[in-house]
Amino acid sequence: MKYTSAEAAKLLRKLNDEYTSLLGKESRTSSFLAAMGEDVESVRPKYDYSEVQRELADLENRVRKVKHALNVFNTITVVPEFGITIDEMLVLIPQLTKRKAKLYEMKSALPKAREEVRYSRNTNVIDYRYAN
Repeated sequence: MKYTSAEAAKLLRKLNDEYTSLLGKESRTSSFLAAMGEDVESVRPKYDYSEVQRELADLENRVRKVKHALNVFNTITVVPEFGITIDEMLVLIPQLTKRKAKLYEMKSALPKAREEVRYSRNTNVIDYRYAN
């Protein structure tokens, strides 16, 4: 069966939600409280350790397969407008974001700004930082 990246991401979220839900259910049923004098067997929740572990392992296996397929897709699919793979694009985007932040900082710099003294020195000389 073939999925788009969005469908695979949606499937991963669903599988991870199922996994988290199953862990929560296990946490609530693997131990329980009973009041003094209460019939313990009447309040004992149904819990089968081996069955829960099998279900968790099955979900982990499905998550692993979907993530692997998504990674393979990302490493072989080229974004035509850029001539690079999706995998490379996922690295490029944060690099471009960092570059954009640096350019914004340079654009916002004042042409001349008084440099704040970060250490104690006994002088009346004022330093200025100039945008270059």
